[in-house]
Amino acid sequence: MKNSIFKFGELPEFKKFTPENINKEFPSVIEQINLDFQNIEDFLSNYLNQKQLDWGEVINPLNEVNEVLRWSWGVISHLNAVNNSESLREIYSKFLPEIISLNNKFGQSKIIFNALVKLKKTNNFDRIKNRILDQEILEMKHRGISLEVNAQNEFNIISEKLGKLSTNFSNNVLDATNTWYLILNDKSQVDGLPERVLELMAISANDHLKKEGDVEGEIGPWKLSLDIPTYTAFMTYAKDRSLREKLYKSFVSRASHGEKNNSQIIEEILSLRTKQAHLLGYESWAELSLSTKMAKEIKHVEKLLEELRKPAFKSATNELEILEKFSKENGFPESEKLKPWDISYYSELLRKEKLNLDQEALRPWFPLNDVLKGLFNLSEKLFGIKVIQANNEAPIWNDDVLFFNILNKEDEKIASFYLDPYSRPESKRGGGMDG
Repeated sequence: MKNSIFKFGELPEFKKFTPENINKEFPSVIEQINLDFQNIEDFLSNYLNQKQLDWGEVINPLNEVNEVLRWSWGVISHLNAVNNSESLREIYSKFLPEIISLNNKFGQSKIIFNALVKLKKTNNFDRIKNRILDQEILEMKHRGISLEVNAQNEFNIISEKLGKLSTNFSNNVLDATNTWYLILNDKSQVDGLPERVLELMAISANDHLKKEGDVEGEIGPWKLSLDIPTYTAFMTYAKDRSLREKLYKSFVSRASHGEKNNSQIIEEILSLRTKQAHLLGYESWAELSLSTKMAKEIKHVEKLLEELRKPAFKSATNELEILEKFSKENGFPESEKLKPWDISYYSELLRKEKLNLDQEALRPWFPLNDVLKGLFNLSEKLFGIKVIQANNEAPIWNDDVLFFNILNKEDEKIASFYLDPYSRPESKRGGGMDG
């Protein structure tokens, strides 16, 4: 795999991970992982006869094969999330069942499970290693290691179904977000929007309509869409209440009707999660989830949520009353109540009038580079580290992506991370960070 795009232990050369290259090379990766796994099982089946097991002999080979799987599938999953396309979706969906099967194969290996249990019993490890072993053993139990063959087969089928449903769910949301739009031609429809928003919407409309020539934000047309930058700006500043309502309802009802309807998918996911939890001996998926968390019982979570809800609800009620009164003083109909699509708009007006706080006026004072500089200076003071931009040192998946190194007090590199600060139509998230 010398010339492969899958160069483990290095930063991925993202732009080489085309659907064609992945489809060509990833099967070899899976084949090698299966072979390595078989070798580990063969070794451990004999090694289990030893009176005392060694941490390095058991854990290190498992970590190595799991890291290869994590790294390789992680790159594909990451690109599917931040650089989504129809061809990449097909590749992701093609290999997803194999990845789920691999994970279940690892998690349901009796040999590995017995090795982990014996490793813990025959050694007096420190708290950290015992914690690692406890978590690994519990994870294998959650993968169905203790189930009978028929129950295990059912568990595996459910796992594959859940993986497919989860992928379909996120794809539907992305498609519904990107598909919906309105082309606005009347200046009154965008009244109240800041100049920067008008310009972005005009550029978007120009691209959509494939028009040539200069784009003028003040003249239009403008494309109204469900991407987060456009949505939040329009809900905050647009005076046209009917358009705010239409935009809000379209946003909250994404992927809830037509071919991209997630309603049935949600029902299936809930049903399958419950079945899987029951197979593992839990009363509910919530109980299964909490088995790995600090709050071990559902009632404790509900108690905490209620303790937060009471004061929060009281404050929210008071703030809404203030906003209702303010809206009436500023032309909102006396006979009507504020609706969800009114909250951001009147909240912004209230901030301007009562607090003399204008978010748009503040924006020029906080460009991305200055914000990052301030954040990194604060990090240096608090933690004694330096964050240095190093874009030329790392491959990226989009030209907007930034790369940073983290240095200690001796100027030695101790970590690195990517920052993807902008929302894009092909991204399932509105910017993000990976380290």
